[in-house]
Formats: sequence, C-alpha cells, structure tokens
Amino acid sequence: MIFVLLLTTFLAFLIVKQYLNARKLPPGPISLPLIGNIHQLVYYVWREKGVVPAFDLFRKVRIIN
Repeated sequence: MIFVLLLTTFLAFLIVKQYLNARKLPPGPISLPLIGNIHQLVYYVWREKGVVPAFDLFRKVRIIN
C-alpha cells in the first residue's frame, strides 16, 4: 500500500515538473515522463506501415522536435 502511494506521488511530481519545464519551450508536442515521445513514434510507425516511412514523414513535417 505504501509502495503504491510512493509511486503515485513520484509520478505526480514528475508530471508537474515536466509540465513546468515545457511551458518554457516553444510550441510542440509535450513528452511524457519516463517514456518521452515514444508513444508518438509508435503511432506514426504503425500509421505509416514502417520505420523508414515514419521518419520520412517526420523529416517532411518536422513533427518531432
């Protein structure tokens, strides 16, 4: 029970810290604590049917900063 409480508190702290740091940056996708922008990369690899086409899309559109 205490472990769950500590883990939840730690994750909440990371999220708040990430949000405060992201306000100083120019507009763009906000990364998540611990995993960064991996969720966006996985989505575009799935949508574009491969890693190379997804990176070509990133290069053209500049989705990932």
